[in-house]
Amino acid sequence: MAGRLCCHAAVVALLLQAGAGSPLAKRHVAAPARGSAKSSTSTVRGTQPKNPDWFGSFAEDESTYDQDADGTVGRNANPSVNYMDGWSPNMINKVRGVEPAWFHESPSGGPQIAFQTHFPALQTGLAGHQAKLGTWFQRAGGSWAQEYRSGVVAPTDKGGWMDTLKSPGQLDPGWFDSAVVQRDGFGRRKLPSALSEARYSTWQERAVNTSLSCKDPGCVATTTLQAFEGNGERARNCKLNVAFHATDFDEEHSGEGVEWITVNDVTVMRNCRPKASGCNATAGRPLYNCLLELPLDKLMPVSGTLRISAKIPAVVDECPYQGNLLAAVPVVTCLVAPKNPSPLMGREVAELLPGTTGGTYVALMEAPLQCKTRGCVAMARIIPNYGSARVSNCRLSVIVNNTDFDGDHTTEKIEYISVNGKNLSTFSQPGKNPCKARDAGTPLPDDQLKHVAVTDMDVSEELVKGILVVGKISDFVDECSSNGHLFDGKVRVQCDAVPKILLQVASEISTGGDALAPEPARRSERYGHLRSRRVA
Repeated sequence: MAGRLCCHAAVVALLLQAGAGSPLAKRHVAAPARGSAKSSTSTVRGTQPKNPDWFGSFAEDESTYDQDADGTVGRNANPSVNYMDGWSPNMINKVRGVEPAWFHESPSGGPQIAFQTHFPALQTGLAGHQAKLGTWFQRAGGSWAQEYRSGVVAPTDKGGWMDTLKSPGQLDPGWFDSAVVQRDGFGRRKLPSALSEARYSTWQERAVNTSLSCKDPGCVATTTLQAFEGNGERARNCKLNVAFHATDFDEEHSGEGVEWITVNDVTVMRNCRPKASGCNATAGRPLYNCLLELPLDKLMPVSGTLRISAKIPAVVDECPYQGNLLAAVPVVTCLVAPKNPSPLMGREVAELLPGTTGGTYVALMEAPLQCKTRGCVAMARIIPNYGSARVSNCRLSVIVNNTDFDGDHTTEKIEYISVNGKNLSTFSQPGKNPCKARDAGTPLPDDQLKHVAVTDMDVSEELVKGILVVGKISDFVDECSSNGHLFDGKVRVQCDAVPKILLQVASEISTGGDALAPEPARRSERYGHLRSRRVA
């Protein structure tokens, strides 16, 4: 902030020295009203430049860049902001009813972050603190959005921002950084734009990379990359980066570079010239970007699979990297979330079962961890629901049915299993393939058909907000599916539990009730439903 104040002070001093008649000061003078006499400035320069808001993107001078401003700032200057969700013709209806805003329930940030809410949009806050909020408006397609408040002091018919500096009183905090005026009196930020990644606080950011290589001069390299599992996941804001190791890319005039890069047969780059050589064996081999943050919204299929190709010319003929004249690393980053499941999925009430010793009980919750294609990513979510039982000491296990995990000349393994982003199991190779064992006449015994990837992880704290388990298999796991899935597993969470009836008995005992000697029939009625299964 000190640097920003110094910068602003220097600009102010410069303008004061230049005077109101200098070209520097004239840049901030308001354009004459329509129909008025043309100023000398407009005569020399022609039409005044557009207000930065006209372009619909962040234009807050030295404020911290905020992606949320793209698409919600400058609604009055840039009409396209109102049509980002399409256009719905106005229907004339003479019947007066409740205003549309009354029906709008603004999105929530979930347990991660609190957004400002609509109708009513609170202007007050804690301890009487008030804040002027971004205006809520309805786009032409019917969706609601909240305008990004600009902290820039716009020129007015009374003068430019110099007049604001000279006026008595304190400067608005937004003059220093527009991010400040996006908060309300409770500290909640404005609802992010649908284009902003901040809108999807409950989604998980994922980066997936692979190798792209070929050996010969003039060759074409092709690879596939599974950005997300389309069967059970959805993604947005996907971006592609492709970086190349330097080989024979040093000549500027002979065309030594990368001729083109395609994504799903669409050309996305031509004639990339890294202008670097890999011939110096003592020098490092850094990566040179030929594609940086390429949006994939129009190229990404619902399956999440990308086919990436690149070509080098025949003149790239020396200094290979690990034996390849074309050696690149494509990386895709996406925001990923499970597809919208049934409202009850992951929310089933835990099953109460007798424990291993008399008088003890456990609460059991399970969810499938499955995906069908090679190299796929499986996800399972467990949201705690114990009914009226009291639980403690919760433990998580992941059991996987063996499929193509024998590692026969290739890497066939579980690449990772993570819980709420924490990696628990890396490069787990069960080493079994039930199909090959069966075909060889030596079928696997029952105790070898499953592989325990995670055992009794303590998740007592994590379970309060819910658990997201993610697992991935390698690309070479491609046969011997189980129940139609190459990754066929189950997530099990088991907690020590005290059923409601025991809590009631304990309460009655502590208060001197008559629950000490329940009738035999009554006891059977109370406890009979807990005797269906016993957990080993």
